[in-house]
Amino acid sequence: MPIPRYAPRLEGPLTDVDVLDPDVDDDVSDVALTDRDCTGASLARLSLTRARLQGVRLAAVTLERAHLRDVEFVRCDLAAADLAEATVQRTRFGDCRMTGIELPRASLASVAFDDCSLDDANLRHARIESVAFGSGSMCRVDFAGATLTDVTFAGADLNGADFSQCRCVRVDLRGARLNDVRGIDGLAGALVSTDQVFALAPNLAVAAGLLVRDTE
Repeated sequence: MPIPRYAPRLEGPLTDVDVLDPDVDDDVSDVALTDRDCTGASLARLSLTRARLQGVRLAAVTLERAHLRDVEFVRCDLAAADLAEATVQRTRFGDCRMTGIELPRASLASVAFDDCSLDDANLRHARIESVAFGSGSMCRVDFAGATLTDVTFAGADLNGADFSQCRCVRVDLRGARLNDVRGIDGLAGALVSTDQVFALAPNLAVAAGLLVRDTE
């Protein structure tokens, strides 16, 4: 089964627009937005469907409880954007800056992150299903309390990431960098390679209550 299970459905024409201008029902659909500055925009509860955004600045934008479906973000700046409790489906993020993005209690399904910077992202208690975190930096990402199902991390840098109290089902960590990962118990059931076991060894020893001491 491929991950993500479904790609954005963007067949057919899209209308070029200068801004994301929701209608009375907070809906925006069938649009293309290129090289625009929407920094700090307030778009809470936005429903964005069938859209392609390229080179758009969305830093610190408010998308709390938004619904994104069949959307593609390419080379966009989403640093410190607030997507708390958002629903993201059949969406791709490519070469995006997403440092410090807020996604607590969000629901992600059939989503791909390709070559994105997700350092210090907050995904606490998120529901993450059929998601591919591809090559990119994910240092210190907070997954505490999240549920991950059918998730891959090939090429991702997860140094310092926190998986405390996570639930992992068919999670593949092979190819990821795992130095200084926290909440090692939350990775129970995840798939790792032999080489990665050595990087995880210190934290595994702590989790097992082992005392590690060289011979004097």
